Amino acid sequence: MANGNGHKAVPPQGVPSLAGVLNSTSRRVVRVWITGINGMIGSNIAKALVGLSNSEDVKGPHYAVFGLVRYRANLGNLAGVLEDIKLTYGDLTDAQRIQDIIREVRPHTVFHFAAQAINGVSFQSETLTYKSNVEGTSNVMQALRGMGARVLVASSSTVYGSTSDSPDYIGRPIPESAPMGPVSPYGVSKAATEMICLQQHKAHGTHCVAVRLFIHVSPGGTEALALQEFCRQVAMIEGGKQEPVIRHGALKTRRDTTDVRDSATQLIKVLETSAPGEVYNVGSYVAEAVAAAEREGQGIDDQIAEFDSSRHNGVLSTEQLLRLVLAESPIGPRIELRQDESRMRAYDEAVLIADNAKLRNLTGWMPANEIQQTVKDVLNYWRSEVARRYPDAMTDHWYPSTKGE
Repeated sequence: MANGNGHKAVPPQGVPSLAGVLNSTSRRVVRVWITGINGMIGSNIAKALVGLSNSEDVKGPHYAVFGLVRYRANLGNLAGVLEDIKLTYGDLTDAQRIQDIIREVRPHTVFHFAAQAINGVSFQSETLTYKSNVEGTSNVMQALRGMGARVLVASSSTVYGSTSDSPDYIGRPIPESAPMGPVSPYGVSKAATEMICLQQHKAHGTHCVAVRLFIHVSPGGTEALALQEFCRQVAMIEGGKQEPVIRHGALKTRRDTTDVRDSATQLIKVLETSAPGEVYNVGSYVAEAVAAAEREGQGIDDQIAEFDSSRHNGVLSTEQLLRLVLAESPIGPRIELRQDESRMRAYDEAVLIADNAKLRNLTGWMPANEIQQTVKDVLNYWRSEVARRYPDAMTDHWYPSTKGE
């Protein structure tokens, strides 16, 4: 099995034995199954769990990490931990296969991330989105019924939809108690995902919690997300593979933005400590800072207008995110910005900000908010990807920090 970027997994027969894992440690073994383990979020959860298992804290558990991937999946995001995890192969929509895997793995905890996870794509692929996200989640939850596993289901801030633009919430942090109002098929599918999770808890006693993920970024994400696409285009331009024009959609939308590498450990804590049937916003917005600003007569719009990347409280307009990317490129000032109508959506929430007080009260998390470093890391990831995909790309004028990495 190859573990380099772009290499594909060739599935073995069956599920690997746990005997070696169980005999290798005297610590309590927790079997973890992660769907979508090769994705941006799933891979960071896997890395965090492996890191905890390799720590010197002998009182902590040893995590035997299993992950669901599709046949021939790209395993690039799992580089560095492939030797420490066990992969299972199948598709969420294959109910029998999912049931067989769960019976063999017998997980104590499950992180369910696998999904058609691109909001924009859902408008063109509604049936695929519902089949993967709703039917797939139902298959997982039914297979886990009665097993006593703790389950964390990934939902999304898109479940709020039009609620975020209503008079009660527009431009303000939105709490978990706000009503759902999804507009995109993806948002609808995630609302249904939550309901499946909560229904399984109430009707069958499954220990299930849902997390509403606001915008999450890190190296290794799909180019369908704004930051990833901006960085990909800049890397292509730097490499001489694209004219010096960045094509973009709406730039005035504002989003709560979090680095997955910062929130991954918090998702683990949620699953291990939360009561069942709960829902948590996961975003970087620091409510106290805004409350203080408002006491001084400064609103959210003023804060964003006076943007400082070191103190942004997790809230960024898409344009600000793009400007941060351009600031990291030596040719950024020479790149033209051009709106592409094909990238515009019929409806897009103006502002989505997480009220994360419930999560912080549970885990004590204080988001790092180091967005400039995140941008730099994502851009360097795409520089490496362009160099890999296009061996003839020009890279001599890239920042020295990318060479030899």
